Amino acid sequence: MVSIASRLLRACAQDVHLLAPNVEDTSVVIVITGMTWWRRIIPLSRGRHLPGFSVVWPGQPSLPVESRLEHKVLKALAAESTCVAIGSQPVTIRYSLNGSLRKYTPDFIAAIRSERSHTLVFIEVKPAARLLEKSQTIAALRRVVLLATAIPLVVVTDGMLEQLPDSRA
Repeated sequence: MVSIASRLLRACAQDVHLLAPNVEDTSVVIVITGMTWWRRIIPLSRGRHLPGFSVVWPGQPSLPVESRLEHKVLKALAAESTCVAIGSQPVTIRYSLNGSLRKYTPDFIAAIRSERSHTLVFIEVKPAARLLEKSQTIAALRRVVLLATAIPLVVVTDGMLEQLPDSRA
């Protein structure tokens, strides 16, 4: 069984091509207009999701989450011996996509220890059922995040968690 940390590292290795300029693709223009680190507070849900807090490791501050799925992802990451740090709502990136001003905040940032180093990865948590309808948006967000921070964005779904042993989620 492949761990969630291993899947994140594999996905990060595949993102290197996103930074390479594609001279043939002039349809998408991305301009990073600003970033704010560690300032976002999860807004009131108004019934859209179930906010709360999740204890990741004993003796450490709990992290805010927006859904049960985010809580499960945190628990799965914390169960990994190679996951050495996790943060919630780490950065808000303001950008322009084809002239339209937008902003985006990844759900989490994690530091994953590999054989020789640590890899930072942003994590977006989405139900697998919503992934297909959001595929173009997520593709653009992955590029925006990588251009702004040089840290890859990986999407984790409930389907990934279902493939883990019960003790991890």
